[in-house]
Amino acid sequence: MSLQPDQISCYVTICIGAIMTAMLVRKPHDQISFTSWQALKTFSGPIMLGAGVIRLLLLPTPVIPTNATGEWTTFRSEGGRYSIRFPGPVTETENSNYAMSGHRVALTDTPRKIRYDAGYYVVPRGYSFDTAKYVEHLAREHGQPASRRGLRVNSVWGEEFVFHLRDGAHYIQWMFRNGDRVHFVHFTSPPELLRGRESDTFFRSLKFW
Repeated sequence: MSLQPDQISCYVTICIGAIMTAMLVRKPHDQISFTSWQALKTFSGPIMLGAGVIRLLLLPTPVIPTNATGEWTTFRSEGGRYSIRFPGPVTETENSNYAMSGHRVALTDTPRKIRYDAGYYVVPRGYSFDTAKYVEHLAREHGQPASRRGLRVNSVWGEEFVFHLRDGAHYIQWMFRNGDRVHFVHFTSPPELLRGRESDTFFRSLKFW
């Protein structure tokens, strides 16, 4: 999480105050003045240190935007002929890729750096969706998959790809061809949350009809 300007200002004040306090501690006692004006200058370091700490403690806790509520609800796509569960309200967008158009839903759990995505493309009549070329596209974007395997949901066959991203996150993608639709389900998270309750609940809730 990035620091806010007020937080940066507090930390700068604390650092300067700490340095000045350390210099004061090393000064011989007989050189420390306790007269009114000189005392203010002498003890400005501890004053700055204390003021910075107090100000930092009084800053309001920043609110991190997130859609995740922890309450799993089912999203049902009539156009995509699928359903899947999300841990909160989703954001819906229209999706397009070359000659294909479709729909996408997503939810981002910002504090835990988790993202859930699901969607589909409608493959036009006469258009050939080349799975091999799509896999090449994934490799160019994310690097070679760390693992790849076949899977099946409701008699619909697909594949799972797992990528280790450059920023340390892990990215799982499921891809299915269901009639004239190509379906995608994505889950991005830190490595420690890659295989856990959230990803299991998300992926296992996928249903086609």
